[in-house]
Amino acid sequence: MKQTLLPAGVALLFLLGLGLAQDPPDDTPEAKLNRRIEVLEKEVATLKKEVEAGRAVAEETTRYLAGAKERSDALLSTLSESERLGFTAGINFTSREVLLAGWRSYLNGEAEGLPGAKKPEPAPPRGR
Repeated sequence: MKQTLLPAGVALLFLLGLGLAQDPPDDTPEAKLNRRIEVLEKEVATLKKEVEAGRAVAEETTRYLAGAKERSDALLSTLSESERLGFTAGINFTSREVLLAGWRSYLNGEAEGLPGAKKPEPAPPRGR
């Protein structure tokens, strides 16, 4: 019996020693907070990248809209000049007046809601 107790006791002590020799699990409140901080820092970095990408798109969109406003202003000026030079005079002048009014309406609508854009000037009075 002594012969079986001795190896069993040694094995038991060996297993207990292995259990006590291991590092304690990392489930302390401080370790949990550190892991949470790491996760949140990664999420913040990802969100910063997304915000910067969105800001770049917004800036490009603003530049495009400002350019569209300039182009529509130039065409409005051209329409006024063509009308001043007599584009709407002659046979079936009403159709040309309608055409100019439609263009003006469209172009003035292009600038509507653009941040920083001034209100478009009203169409010149009809000469007839």
